[in-house]
Amino acid sequence: MAGTGAGKIQHRTPFRSGKIRSPGNTRGRKLMADQLDKVKQLIQAFSQKGSSPGGLTALVQMLNQLDRKTEKHILATLKQQNPKLADELSDIYFTFEDLVNLNDSVLKKALLEVHRATLALALKGTAEPIRLKVFQNLSERTVRMIRDDMELMGPKPVSLIEAAQREVTTVLRRWRNVIL
Repeated sequence: MAGTGAGKIQHRTPFRSGKIRSPGNTRGRKLMADQLDKVKQLIQAFSQKGSSPGGLTALVQMLNQLDRKTEKHILATLKQQNPKLADELSDIYFTFEDLVNLNDSVLKKALLEVHRATLALALKGTAEPIRLKVFQNLSERTVRMIRDDMELMGPKPVSLIEAAQREVTTVLRRWRNVIL
C-alpha cells in the first residue's frame, strides 16, 4: 500500500467543503477534479498491484468524503473497470441506500441512535423503498412525527440532506459491523 500514496491523498481531500462544490466556484471545481483524478489513480494502482485490506480502508474513507453523485459515479466506474475490486469494496463499504438490505432487528436498534430530525432530513427526497424500510422499523407514532417533520421542513439543500444521510450511515455502519 505504501506505493500508492493513499494515506497522503486521503489527508489532502477537501471534499466536504461546501464552497468547493458550489456551482460558481471554478477554483473549487478544479480542486475537486484534481482530487477525483487522485482517486482514479488510486483505483488504477489497486487494479495493477492487487488490493490490500489497509488500502481498501483508505479508499472507503476517501469515498465517504465525496458528495453522493461523485461517489456513485466512481463506484459505477469501478464496477465496470475492475469488478473484482468492486466486489471487495462492496464487502466493507456501506451506503445510505444499503439500509434496505439490513436485518430488521439491527435496523431497529440502529435507528434508536438517530435523532428524529436527522432521520427526517435524511429521508427527504429518498426513494420509496428506503423510506418504507425505515418506517417499517419504527413505531407508528414516530413515523407520523417524521412524516410531519418532513412536510414542515420544506425544501432543503442537497448538501444538508447528504450530511444527514452520512450521520445515519455512520450509525448503520457501526451496527452492521457489530453483526458481521
